[in-house]
Amino acid sequence: MDHGLILVADIGTTNLKAGVVDAKGRVLSYAEKGITLLSPEKGAAEHDPGEIYSIFRSVCRKAVSGFGKNISAIALSAYQCGFLPVDPKMKPLGRMITLLDTRCEKESEEIKKRFDTGRIYRTTGCPPFFIYALPKILWLKKNKPGVFRKTRYFLGSKDYVIYRLTGKICTEPSLASATQLFDIHKLDWSDYMLSIAGIKKSSLPEVVRGDKVLCGIPEAAGREIGLKREALLIPGVYDGGSVALGLGGFEGGAAVMNLGTTAMLRVSCAKPILDRQMRFQTYYLCAGRWLTGGAINNAGIVLNWLGKNLLGMPYEKMLSLAAKSPAGSDGLVFLPFLAGERDPRIGSSASGAVFGLKLSHNVSHLIRSSLEGVSCSLRLIKEALDEDRVKLKELRIGGGGARSGLWVKIIGEMLDLPARLSKSSQVSLLGGAVIGYTALGRYKSIKEAAGAIVKLEKPPVYPAPGNVRTYDKVFSRFSNLIKGLID
Repeated sequence: MDHGLILVADIGTTNLKAGVVDAKGRVLSYAEKGITLLSPEKGAAEHDPGEIYSIFRSVCRKAVSGFGKNISAIALSAYQCGFLPVDPKMKPLGRMITLLDTRCEKESEEIKKRFDTGRIYRTTGCPPFFIYALPKILWLKKNKPGVFRKTRYFLGSKDYVIYRLTGKICTEPSLASATQLFDIHKLDWSDYMLSIAGIKKSSLPEVVRGDKVLCGIPEAAGREIGLKREALLIPGVYDGGSVALGLGGFEGGAAVMNLGTTAMLRVSCAKPILDRQMRFQTYYLCAGRWLTGGAINNAGIVLNWLGKNLLGMPYEKMLSLAAKSPAGSDGLVFLPFLAGERDPRIGSSASGAVFGLKLSHNVSHLIRSSLEGVSCSLRLIKEALDEDRVKLKELRIGGGGARSGLWVKIIGEMLDLPARLSKSSQVSLLGGAVIGYTALGRYKSIKEAAGAIVKLEKPPVYPAPGNVRTYDKVFSRFSNLIKGLID
């Protein structure tokens, strides 16, 4: 078989990027463009689906320029929790609702009161939280009944792009896992969850494998994105799953972290792992592996907020100042919940706070304490995994935050794990290439593909024992402050 090259496209909540990647993991071209986040009313956070597809086409065309005759396949990744109702003619009945949209918080609370949340979590791996499709469907039914009645399908962001590209109405398990409608054990839509939503299975797209070729791309659609030969479509996985694959996180024991505006900490497992307190999520990844762990709303967004609204300085300058403060920030503790939080113990209504301020503190303490506060939030996820006997041997970090050696060091010491970085800044594209070249048969397995494509820095950054002890105390105080606020 002529394996050619793979075009990988990643549809994020902020940017859409694409690149041509070869079988050795070399990113031969790259293009990126921002996606407009719209907020027409309080709590709304939407994307225009037409703009998503238009940007997808233009970014792909730019990425494949000069490579159009060599592209054998396209592999996709996209953000979870996109929600778009379409009519019988596949026309959008509104905009794509993103995971940042908070308008269905009341419906999420009603689900907790009316239904067995334990059973919901055990079935879907999704804790009771407003980001999922289930509360969005109930919100739509209550607030826009006309739209609900006209809806033929409920689609996610990647589902819509696949439809526009190929005419296929389908999704894949890693995206379906984040709807709160999907049985992560049977890998199919759950009858129990559909009964709660009040919809039929036929209202949801067919679930297909993300790590196999779906179909050929029609010639006309291929030309629109710059292809000059027949190419295949590989659905891929969600963006966080693609990051996990791009960091070599398919095998267990290596926790993967995407450190950007938000952050995630997850580990690949051979079976679904659930938490009695519902502190983390479990999503299906691919090829018989699940991703267990959690994500936080507040990571790089905290630094952005500090720099823009309080300090009036760029990111690099803040990190330089933070390095002048000692580990522990001389007792300053930052609760970084500026955008609420996904942990059910904290909740979406939580807010940020700084504790322990003294006259001796300065800007460097404030900035470093914000980095440490985000790291404490990530440690909450690790503590839950530890309690559920999911042992982590190493941490692998990607995303924009990985460019800060200081922040990587703080996180590794807060979690008491050696931290490794990717040699590439485009780990999500590498993850798409891992799936893509496996699906094409260039490699026999995801593991073999990752061994050839993923490149990590050596040696890892080991935590300093003294700072680990300091951060144990910081985390203890952080946890007590959270308990005090909850109580």
